[in-house]
Amino acid sequence: MRKFTKVGLIALSLSLVFTMVSCGAKKQERVVQQDRIILVTDERGLGNGGINDSAWEGCEKAAEEFDISTYCISATASGEYAQALKQAVSMEPVLIVAVGDKFETALIDIAAANKSQQFAIVGSDKVGDNVVGITFNDQEAAFLAGIASALTSKTSVVGFIGGVRSSEQDCYEYGFAAGILTAKTGTYVANNYIGTFTDATEAKRVAVAQNALGADIIYAPIQDAYAGVLEAANEKGFYTIATQKSAKEKSDPVLLLIDRKVDVAVYDIIKTTENGKFDGKDIVYGLKEGGIEITSENGKLPTDVLKETQKYADLIKSGNITVPYDWQTNNAYQASLK
Repeated sequence: MRKFTKVGLIALSLSLVFTMVSCGAKKQERVVQQDRIILVTDERGLGNGGINDSAWEGCEKAAEEFDISTYCISATASGEYAQALKQAVSMEPVLIVAVGDKFETALIDIAAANKSQQFAIVGSDKVGDNVVGITFNDQEAAFLAGIASALTSKTSVVGFIGGVRSSEQDCYEYGFAAGILTAKTGTYVANNYIGTFTDATEAKRVAVAQNALGADIIYAPIQDAYAGVLEAANEKGFYTIATQKSAKEKSDPVLLLIDRKVDVAVYDIIKTTENGKFDGKDIVYGLKEGGIEITSENGKLPTDVLKETQKYADLIKSGNITVPYDWQTNNAYQASLK
């Protein structure tokens, strides 16, 4: 009979002796040495339907397939990422998976000090020789968001809301603009950055302002702050492009869900590690690698538009379209359309 794997959630403790709480257990027990994988998340932990939960799904799938124990450690507060990673290292797991680029700075030093420990990090790369960086071609997701938005908009005005300017946000901004231009010239993009990924109130204010300018679809890949855009969409009656699964719970204004398949990426690195093939080389996931999924489960996106969006997804997979991700590649892409 196949044995059940042990699944645990750990809250980061500041004491010197750490304890482990099994999921559903009524008492605490000390962690014993065994083959295990540890997922380390930021202070948001699990349960909000975001990237952490997607990563945990990958862990659970791997745990069942390989008969291994998987645990989750969550930082207790913003900035305590090093402590969470150190706790994971002290448990001597086979692999530690950190979720989010918030861990990058701490992981650089901790990985360098623990060369025999195998790490992976979702959202960063080039961290260390013993760290597999897992990143996504977010520009491809943004391109498809642009295609769907341009072909669906009745006002020919759409909105883009960014968080904090960075190379990652450039991928979203330029990919979205390229998709708009490819699908329908003459569509205006209202473009604003709010300087944060957490201020839902500010995101809502900007979304309302863009809607007042005529934007009937708004794409806002801004993590937690997206909740403000979703709230504005419910109140004002415009559509959004969602970038995480939790949006399905309030799906009326969601035109399209374009999801990073973090669960696939985490499962893959665990499988690679369990097969003894961990090599510390960074991995990039795009449409071709199954790292991005597009769905329209609520039927808001017209069938012909969904088919057209999928057509462009296939062109990206085949290499016939290379989506721009910064101003230089964007200029080259625009020139190729003339």
